[in-house]
Amino acid sequence: MCGNNDEKDKNELLLQAQQAWYEKVMIPYIIDHTDNGKYKGDEGGKCAAKRISTELSCPFCMGLTDEYLNSDGIKMMIVGQEPRGFGRWREKWQGENDIWNKGADEKGGWFPKGLQSWANTFLRVQLKYEAPTEAVKYLSSPFWDFFRKLKDSVDGIAMCWNDLDKVYYGNESGEKDEGEGEDKKKKGVPKGTLTYKAETFLSDRFSCDGEERSLLQREIQIADPDVVVFAVGPSYALSLDVALGITRDKDRKNMKGNSLSRRSEEISKLFGCYPRADEVDCVVRNELIVKSLREILDKEDVETLWTYHPNYLSRSGLKDIAIGKIAENVRKIKNRV
Repeated sequence: MCGNNDEKDKNELLLQAQQAWYEKVMIPYIIDHTDNGKYKGDEGGKCAAKRISTELSCPFCMGLTDEYLNSDGIKMMIVGQEPRGFGRWREKWQGENDIWNKGADEKGGWFPKGLQSWANTFLRVQLKYEAPTEAVKYLSSPFWDFFRKLKDSVDGIAMCWNDLDKVYYGNESGEKDEGEGEDKKKKGVPKGTLTYKAETFLSDRFSCDGEERSLLQREIQIADPDVVVFAVGPSYALSLDVALGITRDKDRKNMKGNSLSRRSEEISKLFGCYPRADEVDCVVRNELIVKSLREILDKEDVETLWTYHPNYLSRSGLKDIAIGKIAENVRKIKNRV
């Protein structure tokens, strides 16, 4: 079950959606991209993926904190690129530390509840609702500095944390996918970056409870935010496009060959309006994304903004400018409410 009963706890509904994605999307991907269709992650070796010398990480499972669930103010979801430091996926979870084993079933299998609980605790520590511990550190990285400054920019705002790509490749090297294009011509696939084919498979819609929706669409529907900020930059346009159902499968049939660049309208319709590294357009309001979010949430007043990842904003000297632009839009919503 993906969960469509509004009277159930929203974190439970998220777990149901994440479970369905794991069974219907992630595991089929691993089977299809592993030699002889066998899992190898739990044997101490690599995943033996065909033509790819990398392996998938543990998946990210977002949750909603009590502060978010109980808030009567503006609710904001910030969507980052992908999780890091989650350890590699294994058929039977052995865990990199005790965090990953919390909530595991008695067979040591899939345990989204433990991952969701960790994500909620981690977010509460970063927002200073909870003291850091040995297992969950307080981070001063550009991403979390961006998160906290946005929270402090608007009184009474409640925030939740999500990631666009739920997994990443865990090794430094990787063979170039057919669609990697000129951006990756000499470098292969760096740690963390999914290939075009992986993005289109793992971010795509899947059938559950009679609906064809991606995991991201289901998470947004359940969380029901007033504002969604995609802090992923144009290099993640394809994954964002697919996850929001903007460019359909038939439009991506010719997506192959080294002539394609990640910044190409042949790849994604989102390139009609995308973030640029300047003070004017470092935050954009892409109408295709806005339309998609309105359809997901069935409401007209949701605000959707697209910017670069805070690491890039910091390097470009644009982080405070981007925060100011986003906060200005959020305050406009607050005034309407």
